[in-house]
Amino acid sequence: MSRVLIALSHLGRRFPGPPPVEALRDATFKVAQGEHVAIMGPSGSGKSTLLNLIGLLDRATSGGYEFAGQDVRGLGERQRTALRRDAIGFVFQDFYLMPGRTAWENVALAMVYAGRPGKERRRRALEALERVGLSHRHDALPTTLSGGERQRVAIARALANDPVLLLCDEPTGNLDSATASGVMGLVDSLNRAGMTVITITHDPATARWASRRLSIGDGCVAAEPQPKGAPA
Repeated sequence: MSRVLIALSHLGRRFPGPPPVEALRDATFKVAQGEHVAIMGPSGSGKSTLLNLIGLLDRATSGGYEFAGQDVRGLGERQRTALRRDAIGFVFQDFYLMPGRTAWENVALAMVYAGRPGKERRRRALEALERVGLSHRHDALPTTLSGGERQRVAIARALANDPVLLLCDEPTGNLDSATASGVMGLVDSLNRAGMTVITITHDPATARWASRRLSIGDGCVAAEPQPKGAPA
């Protein structure tokens, strides 16, 4: 059986009122290392809250969370920041590329806070762009790239620090169906190479790329039957 990377136990997030809002309730599930899990739900269902908790961008108000066997609930902000920087890559719907920077410079920015020297940042950025099939566009500005190319740059940036987990938040939301399929094909190839992936989406076509799907509604997570070999 694969090693468990993510283990949530009755995880919840409550926002103070008035009235208080239970954005996430009693989320309990595990994600194995090397698995690709899709979490599906409509707008306002709690998807973003769950992603923020898994990605250590926010703190839960109840329950437990272990990342690679480490209890992260008690970590200080500096420890959480270091774990997020070194172990988690983020891909967002809106790309969030700096328009005045080239593709490789956007990728390299992810390594600044890791303290990598300039020459190493450039080398690793070019390697990441080659990994996503964009080495020939390394000097292009985002305004000259297609939507699919911009998302590939964003994925390269997410890979720059060699994370063990890739969190994709509506990664195809701004793409047409053909381009979306190409981007998800890339994500699938990364997963097949061993990357653990969690994809947040409302799109069934995007969710079909995952090996397992969870649904979320009104802050509650429900799991489909687990495939053989998935963590209990």
